[in-house]
Amino acid sequence: MSSSTTTTTTASTSEIVRLYHKQKLSLEDTKVLYANEEFPGHSVPTVLTVEDASKAEESTTPLIVVLEKEQSFNTVADGEFAYDTKKYFDGLHTLLFGQHLLYAPLLSSTQTIMMSQLTFTGQGLVLLADLQNHAKGRGSNLWSSPPGCLTFSFKCKQEDGTKLPFLQYLVGLAMIKAIGKESGVRLKWPNDIYAPNKQKIGGILCQSNHLNGKFDVVVGVGLNVANDQPTYSLEQLAPGQYTRETVLAKFFNEFENMYIKFTHHGFVSFAQEFMDVWLHTNQVVTLAEQNQTVKVIGLSPNGFLQAAPCDGEGNIKSNQIFELHPDGTSFDLAHLTIKKKQ
Repeated sequence: MSSSTTTTTTASTSEIVRLYHKQKLSLEDTKVLYANEEFPGHSVPTVLTVEDASKAEESTTPLIVVLEKEQSFNTVADGEFAYDTKKYFDGLHTLLFGQHLLYAPLLSSTQTIMMSQLTFTGQGLVLLADLQNHAKGRGSNLWSSPPGCLTFSFKCKQEDGTKLPFLQYLVGLAMIKAIGKESGVRLKWPNDIYAPNKQKIGGILCQSNHLNGKFDVVVGVGLNVANDQPTYSLEQLAPGQYTRETVLAKFFNEFENMYIKFTHHGFVSFAQEFMDVWLHTNQVVTLAEQNQTVKVIGLSPNGFLQAAPCDGEGNIKSNQIFELHPDGTSFDLAHLTIKKKQ
């Protein structure tokens, strides 16, 4: 790694990201993929070659994309937690997802940038930052990512809106497979990742824009890989076994084939595998609003959590089924309570 560093903002408060790629990518193709105005007033980034990067100071657009040369690797940051783009690409074996990597040492929020400045762009694009100082979680939750945390957002396309609730489940399952099922890392419904000691180490957020019958989906993921704050990390679970680069590459290697199958056939073929790695099989919990004890019995065909009324021992008392929507619902694992998200 070079010892030089480059800031990610200009005097005009634009944020700057570098576009890394393994295959040749021209300036014209980059503009078509990531800076093409789909409608009047559509906000798109300014795209510059690495030779013209100094012109970023003159730009007034919120986002500037600097196109790196083919097979070039991260030289804009150094230090223990600077992302090693070469290590990442060496482990990546996809055809589409993750092949184009937008990177910056520091950004406000990968999710917000993708949702506002990289809308209706090509599928598979990923945006990653070493640090985020205004990262976005579920609802209105905002947080800052510590060094060593893997924080990224990436693009998917969907025409079938009924599949959208399942996408967070698919992403979670792909991440468990990337980490390794044998690790004991598991999923908490609907979109959290937990270590074997029941501490949260990650989360998933899916948001979308809609245009011309297609959903432009942004999937955001935060995962504690090498940071032991604020909770726990993969490094503490298995020292020396995980890096942000290998985890992200393995994630996309798993996700790409799963996503193709999901797009054609839905989530049904993944449902059992998903429930094999979640924390809730036959779990007895309380529905706070109804003051009702229920037993988790699975997922409905539309992606809702299904639960049946039961006694304190988990014996089902009736044929009534509660279906809980993943949006707007909070699962308090410590108190085994499900309630409306505040």
